[in-house]
Order: sequence, then structure tokens, then C-alpha cells
Amino acid sequence: MRPLHAVILAAGMGTRLRPTGHSGPKGALVLHARSIIEESVHRLLRAGIERITLVTGYQSDFYDTVAGSMPD
Repeated sequence: MRPLHAVILAAGMGTRLRPTGHSGPKGALVLHARSIIEESVHRLLRAGIERITLVTGYQSDFYDTVAGSMPD
């Protein structure tokens, strides 16, 4: 039996990335033309995960926008 629910922890501030010039959350970094969080969600959906919970904190408005653009 494979898992049907995934939890993505995305509440950090990304402070270790600041020396590279990135000032936003890690999930906002672009990987393969998508943000890391978008890529993660798409991969989970392709793997058959039916429910994804995104735990946010810092800059949660960015994640709200991403979540709003994803299929239900």
C-alpha cells in the first residue's frame, strides 16, 4: 500500500541562502522552470499522492499563491 498523503514542511526563513543573494523562502528558488515548491507538488501528484498538506510560516503569501494555482 503506497501513501496517499504527503506533508511538505515549508515554514523556514531560508537564512542559510542569504549569502547567495536569495532573500525569499527556499521554496521560491527556481528548478527546471518551476519553483522548488511547484516542482515538489507536481512530482508528488505524478507519484499518485492524492492529498498534499503544505505547512508554511515565513512569507506564507507566496505559498498561498502557489497553492491557488494547483489542481484541487
